[in-house]
Amino acid sequence: MARVREPQVVIDSFTSTLAPRWSRGFGDGFYGEVAELEVASNGDLMIGFGVNNYGWDVTPYHVLRISPDGLTRTSAWLDAATALVVFDEGYAIARGYSPTRSSIEVHAWDTSLVWSRVYDGEYTINRLARASDGTLVFAGEINATTNFGTGPLEPYWTPDGDGWNAYLAKLGSTGETLLAQKLNLSYVRGLATTGPLIAYSGELWTQLHYQHVGRLGKLGSSTAWSEPLLTEFGEAAGSLSMSSSGVVYANVAPIFHWRTDPWPFLITLD
Repeated sequence: MARVREPQVVIDSFTSTLAPRWSRGFGDGFYGEVAELEVASNGDLMIGFGVNNYGWDVTPYHVLRISPDGLTRTSAWLDAATALVVFDEGYAIARGYSPTRSSIEVHAWDTSLVWSRVYDGEYTINRLARASDGTLVFAGEINATTNFGTGPLEPYWTPDGDGWNAYLAKLGSTGETLLAQKLNLSYVRGLATTGPLIAYSGELWTQLHYQHVGRLGKLGSSTAWSEPLLTEFGEAAGSLSMSSSGVVYANVAPIFHWRTDPWPFLITLD
């Protein structure tokens, strides 16, 4: 278990029966929250830290890898990062240097750059997901004509000024573009991939808020589906995960009456 206790991150280690093993503080200058926490195949902890922005997007600023005995293997500060995902071989980040220049970078755990990609257009990247085969998926919003390598994507705004400009793109293990498409959504809030399949959640904002959970098959095959879930000024569908067989587990929070608070649910879709 990892938590931020400024100015350090505190990690508590437990056995398989939940008996305490050790508790230690690491580093200096930590703040915000734990944004990513994964366990590597050798038992290392891979942790990303970030600052929560308005309840949905977490801006990452640091990545840490700790051995099972509590030794620091990697500690790296992230400059101008907007999204992060950690995995056995390293970590991937999106960087947003300006509204017209964002990039995807994959790094090894020694912080060396494996590959990077920059695309033409005006867009944000606020979600990243990676599969064990090296497939990388990213999502965000476009604000002008943008080309991720498969042709131009065009933004759309309603007469009321609402943008339906969410997109997702899929890259191969060496950064080649396999898929890029717009989604009929205002925002993407959750993202997961197995490689052949991509799951996403988000919100379409009209006069009401429509929560969506969707799944795309390989290169947009016939296994695709999208489930709209009407909510009256509730919260957008949030984080999700997906099993190797494609079952999607998604957090949603609909409102059943305008005078009530959102009700959190975990739903399963296959």
